[in-house]
Amino acid sequence: MLEDGNWGSYWYESADYVALHACRALRVLDLMTPETCRAIEAARRPVSAHDPFQLASRLLLPPQLSQRSKRDECLSQLLDLQSVDGGWFARSPVMRPDPWNHASSSSSAGIFDHAALFTTATAAEALARVLEDKYNRG
Repeated sequence: MLEDGNWGSYWYESADYVALHACRALRVLDLMTPETCRAIEAARRPVSAHDPFQLASRLLLPPQLSQRSKRDECLSQLLDLQSVDGGWFARSPVMRPDPWNHASSSSSAGIFDHAALFTTATAAEALARVLEDKYNRG
């Protein structure tokens, strides 16, 4: 974890996507502590209301890391962005090329999810998690 509470990433644009996987690993290893949760929460930045990948990544973070009203707002925004075909298209680059093989100033500095597969899969996982959390809460 970096000093600001985030995990560094050289591939993914979304800090929440990286935090999501770090949180999953910490939970599996039984290392998710209240201090870790507070550090992650304090470091989180606002997400774009127009980017379904960022919204879905935020929804996939453990529920204790966000206020319920903010999760509900993310959910509403995500649903509003669903395409007619049922999928979601990323509005910004989902990934960056690895820094060892691509200069950051190159024209391929951002990788979009043109087929909407990665973004749609992440959004579908987020919706399933929201339902799971709702029914587990009672």
